[in-house]
Amino acid sequence: MAETTETTSSDHARRALTEELEVLRSRRREFADGLDSDDFPGDRADQADAIERLSELQSIERRIDEVIRLLADGVDSDPPSPSGQVGIGSVVTLHYPDGTTDVLRVATVVEADDATVVTADSPLGVALLGRSAGQDIDWSTPTGQREARVVQVSQPPA
Repeated sequence: MAETTETTSSDHARRALTEELEVLRSRRREFADGLDSDDFPGDRADQADAIERLSELQSIERRIDEVIRLLADGVDSDPPSPSGQVGIGSVVTLHYPDGTTDVLRVATVVEADDATVVTADSPLGVALLGRSAGQDIDWSTPTGQREARVVQVSQPPA
């Protein structure tokens, strides 16, 4: 029975990546079409817009490469973390200085719009990886530095 759950989760993540890849490729075509246009008037604002669009196109290209790599390697290709340490798939309880808590899951990709999933390559995910219960972490956010204490680390049922 555990194999079925694992396969379903992996299949769901693979479908999510495949859908994301389709969306990214569509966005890439839209951005590329806009950059290929010869009807730019040529003032500085237009040039700045073109530079911004090129930067966004490069970001899309990097994510496409990453998604293709994840699909080729297999979504769940990360080795399990040592017992008690945060790794891919860990469920982590955080306690913040203001007294609030969050229960989050560390993953390689966000499945749908799940606010409880933290990607391992995000600032919070990087701060969590390898940590154990009782350790303090801090990470950067767009609104400033955040900190929390890791209260509990568990692995989802196999």
